[in-house]
Amino acid sequence: MTPAPYNPEADLGLIDYYAALFEVPEAQIALENGQSITLRSAGLGASYYMEHLGRLIQDGPLPDRAICFARWLRAGGVPDPDALTLGDLIKVATAVKWLNQPAGRMAWDLFPIEADPATGPKPTDFTGRPLAQIVHALADHYGWSMEHIINLPRDVAMAHLQECILSDRRTKEWTYSLSEVAWQYDKGAGVSRYRPLPDLPWETGIHAQAREEDEIPAHVREKYWPKGVIIDLQDPHLGERNEEHEG
Repeated sequence: MTPAPYNPEADLGLIDYYAALFEVPEAQIALENGQSITLRSAGLGASYYMEHLGRLIQDGPLPDRAICFARWLRAGGVPDPDALTLGDLIKVATAVKWLNQPAGRMAWDLFPIEADPATGPKPTDFTGRPLAQIVHALADHYGWSMEHIINLPRDVAMAHLQECILSDRRTKEWTYSLSEVAWQYDKGAGVSRYRPLPDLPWETGIHAQAREEDEIPAHVREKYWPKGVIIDLQDPHLGERNEEHEG
């Protein structure tokens, strides 16, 4: 199965794990010399490498762009880009870009964590570190080899990476629940109340700032509690209820 024509403006939804696992797209390109080559979408490692080369092609020094373009084609599965005619290069490059377009997005793409602009690059942030972090996480959780991981379809790897992160999060929440920090003593009620860790912004679809505002604990003494009927002014059905009461 081949993906839809490449459209960088498309509003992509979440990934389809089944399609990523069982429907790896491929394309057969007829060349001007009468031969043909078959291309498939790149695996995780090649996909990240192609993104890196794509940035160099766009922003790098002009003499290096042709070299990066040839490397980008090879990473996309083209065996000998130098042997292709200009017409074949255009067809093959279009196919490589088409086959490796994003199939979907992860939850953290929809609700990203905003980076602190004051935080600059760290000495540990070497080129390609995001890929190394993914390989490390999947190898640590599943015991897979690096070769196996970098050849996984990208969306398959991303799906498993999400589950690794959430699994680590559950372990962290369990450890946190056993600590005194998680329990705040309510003097008014005479009991300790559990304050859970805030959810990850992309896990629940709520941005971190909003969650922090909601999570701020507040204790109001009973003598200051409102008396009588409490009207919620934010209730969307408040006007309807008032009309029914007046009727």
